[in-house]
Amino acid sequence: VLELLIFSSLIATVFLVLAVFISGEHHDLKRHMDGFSKGEFAYLRTMVGLAVAWQIYWVGIVGLVFVDSAVFSTVINVCTWPVVSLLVAL
Repeated sequence: VLELLIFSSLIATVFLVLAVFISGEHHDLKRHMDGFSKGEFAYLRTMVGLAVAWQIYWVGIVGLVFVDSAVFSTVINVCTWPVVSLLVAL
């Protein structure tokens, strides 16, 4: 089940990237990257870190359902959502 979750997340990420390029939103990303005060590399590093952190977070949350229970997974999800957001920003 964990492999299914990892591969489905990976496929969803690939489709998301393709959708950004097909829709032309990559021009907006370039504008945001150019306007980022810390530079283009810092912007790219932040976006990649954000994507990786959320993927790891969701794999862990779904893994809790199989290890313990759905209720415990939901409680951990609600309590840790702001923490993950802050860690990604840092």
